[in-house]
Amino acid sequence: MSNLDNTKSIALDSQHAHSPTPNINLDDIWRIARRNAMLITATSLIGLAIGTIILQSTPPTYSSTSVLLIETRKVRALQDAYVFSGDNYGSTETDLSSQIELLKSDAIVGRIVDKLGLANFAQPASDPTATPLTNTETQHARANAISSVKYGLDIRRIPKTMALSISYTSGDRQAAAAIANATAEAYIEDQRLAHKDAALRATTWLNEQLAEIKELVKNAEEAVQQYKTSRGLVSTDGTLVQDRRLTEANRQLMALREEVAAFSTRYEQVQKIISNKTDAAFTQELAADPIVLQLRAKYVSLLSDERTNSIKLGENHAVVARLRKQKDAVEQSIRSELERIATTLSKELELARAREAKLTSEFDQQTVANSQSAEVQIELRELERRSDAYKKMYNDLFQRHQNALQQQSLDERNARIITPAIAATQKNGPSAPRILALSLLLGGAAGGTLGLLRAFGDRTIRTKNQIQTELGLQSAWILPLLSSSDLAQTRTKTADDSARKAPDREIRNAGTIMRVTLDRTNSQFSQAMQAIKLDLDQTFPDRRCRTIGVVSLHTDDGATTVAKNFASLLARTGARTLLVDADIKDHELTTLLAPGAKRGLIEATSHPNSTPLHDVTFEERDSRLHVLPVETNGDTSYTADFLASTAMKALIDRSTEVHDYLVIDLPPMLQALDAQAIAPYLDALLIVASWGHTQSAIAHQAISNDPVIRAKCLGVVINKTDMRKLRHYQSNDVHIS
Repeated sequence: MSNLDNTKSIALDSQHAHSPTPNINLDDIWRIARRNAMLITATSLIGLAIGTIILQSTPPTYSSTSVLLIETRKVRALQDAYVFSGDNYGSTETDLSSQIELLKSDAIVGRIVDKLGLANFAQPASDPTATPLTNTETQHARANAISSVKYGLDIRRIPKTMALSISYTSGDRQAAAAIANATAEAYIEDQRLAHKDAALRATTWLNEQLAEIKELVKNAEEAVQQYKTSRGLVSTDGTLVQDRRLTEANRQLMALREEVAAFSTRYEQVQKIISNKTDAAFTQELAADPIVLQLRAKYVSLLSDERTNSIKLGENHAVVARLRKQKDAVEQSIRSELERIATTLSKELELARAREAKLTSEFDQQTVANSQSAEVQIELRELERRSDAYKKMYNDLFQRHQNALQQQSLDERNARIITPAIAATQKNGPSAPRILALSLLLGGAAGGTLGLLRAFGDRTIRTKNQIQTELGLQSAWILPLLSSSDLAQTRTKTADDSARKAPDREIRNAGTIMRVTLDRTNSQFSQAMQAIKLDLDQTFPDRRCRTIGVVSLHTDDGATTVAKNFASLLARTGARTLLVDADIKDHELTTLLAPGAKRGLIEATSHPNSTPLHDVTFEERDSRLHVLPVETNGDTSYTADFLASTAMKALIDRSTEVHDYLVIDLPPMLQALDAQAIAPYLDALLIVASWGHTQSAIAHQAISNDPVIRAKCLGVVINKTDMRKLRHYQSNDVHIS
C-alpha cells in the first residue's frame, strides 16, 4: 500500500470546499465587538462630543398646546329636511384628517399671521427714512411668515376622541401659546363663516325654487278641475263614484266565492268519509256536527272494549259478539248522520253558486261600464299625480326655506376650545439626555459597523475553526507568539553555550527561538509541539520511521523555527531524529545551525556510497538531534527535480533505517514546487501559517490544487499567535490542543 493510501484519513473529504463567507452568530459578534473595543469607544466619544456641540449650538424651544373639540355636523340645506344634521358624516378618521389638513392650510395660517402681525417681523424695523415695502415684497414677507408658522405647528388627533391637539413650538414661550390659541380660534371662525355662507346661499336658492314651484302647483290644480268639469266626472272624498261601485261589487264577489269554496270543501270531505268503508275513515272526518262527534266517541269506546274482551275472552265469546253488534249499529248511525249532513251541504252549495253567478253577472256589467271611461280616468289620474308631486315638492322646499332662515341668524359653531394653551414653564428641547444618548449610540454603532467591516474584510487565518471549515482539514495547532519575556529565561544559558567552542560536528547555537522546546518544556509553545507529536504517532502507529515535511506558504511564516523546535522535541524524548534542510536556495536552517557547511544533502544524495550520513550530519548536544545541512555553495537550479529524484527517495529510505523520525524543512509553497515534488516520499506534511497574515483563500488554493499535498497534510500549525487577542476570535482556540 502506498503512502498516499495510508494517509488519506488525515484530510477531510473534498466536499469541504472553501467558504469565503463565514457563518456569523451572536458569539462571533460579541468577540468582534471585544476586539474592536477601542474603536467603538473612540467613535462613541466622538459621537458624544458631536452631541455636546449640537446641544451648545441649539437654542432652547418651548411648546404650548390647545385642545380643539370637533363637532361632526355638516350643512345639508339642500339634501335633508333640516338644514343641519347631528349625525356623523363620513369616516371619522377621514373627516378628522381633513380637518387637520384644513388647520394646516394657508387660509387658516394666513389668518393667524394677519391677526398676530407676524408678517411684520420679516419687514425692516420702522424707520422714517426707510422705503416702504412694495406689494410684492409684502406678499413675500407674508408667505415666509406662513411657512415659518406651518413649520412649528403640530396638529394630531387625541386617540379615540373627536378632539385635536394643536401644538406650536417656538423659541418664545409667549408666542408659542399665542399661536396655538390663534390657530384654534381661526378654525372656529372659518367654520362659522362657512356655516353662514352656506345658509345664505341655500336661502337664496330656495326662494327662487319656491316661486317657480308655486306657479307649477297652481297650474296643475287648475288643470285637474278643468278636466273633471269637461268630462262630467263626479267624485266624493277624492274618489270617483264609478270606482267606488266597482270596488264594492268586487269585494262582495270575492266574499261569496270564498263561501262557495268553503261549502264545496266541506261537502267533498263528507262524501269522502261516506265512501270510505274502513275504520280509518272515521279518523279523517272533519264535520263538526255534535251528533257525529257523540256517535264517534261511543264508537271508539265500543271498539276499545271489543279489543280488550277479545284478548281476555276470545274472539267468539258472547260478550265480544254483543259488543261487535253494538259497534256496527253505531257505525251505521254515523253513516246515516253523515249522509244527512251531505244532503244539507249540497243544497247550501247550490244556493251559494246561484248567488255567485248573479253577482258575477252584475260585476261584469259594472266592469264594462267602467272600461268605457278608462282613458278618461287614466288621464285624470296622471293630472292628479302631477299636482300631488308639485305640492309635495313645494312643502319640502318651504320647510327647508324656513330652517335656512333660522340658521342664517343663528351663530352656529362646529368646534370649541376645551383646553386653551398657556405659556410653557419648561423647555421641551433640545433634550440633553436624549441627544447625548443618541449621539453615544450612533457613535458606538458607527464603531461597531467599522469593526464588522474590518472583521468581514479580514480573511487571514486566526482560529482552528477556520482550518476545519475553510481549509477542510481536521487538525490544527496554535503556537503562541514568542515575546522577549518568554525568551528571557534561556538567554543566559545560550550566552554560556555560545562562549564555549563547539566541536566540528556539533551544531551552532542559533539563539533562544530555536531552543524553546529544550529550554522551556512547560511553555505553551512546547505543549503545542507535543500535541503535534501525539497526532503524528496516532496517525502512523505502525511506522518504524515517520517522515514528515514542514512547509509554509510565505517566507516569514516561521516554518524553519517550527521544524527545528519540533525535531528537538522529538530527539529530547529519546527518539532518533534527523532534521534535514531541504531549502536548497535559502538554506536558512543551515545558516543558523551549521554555517559554511561544504558537505550535506546534495553530496549525500549524489554519492550515497562514498558519503555516509554520519559524516555529513551535525549533532545538537542537548537533545542528540542530528541535522543534515545543505551545501551553501551548492547548485540551486532545478531543486524540485532534485527532491523528486529517485536518489532523494533512496536517501530518505536509507535515513529511515536508522532513525525514528525524519523531519524535512522545505521552502515556501508559493515560491517553489519543492514541497509538491517531495510530497510522495513523505508520510505527512505540516503546513505552517502565520497568525493574522496568511490568507485563508491562498492556503485553501495551495492545498486543494495538489491532491497529494491535500492527502498528505497532517494539519496546519498557526504560528506567531497573539494569545491575548485570540480569545476575541474564538474562545475554544485559547487551548493548545
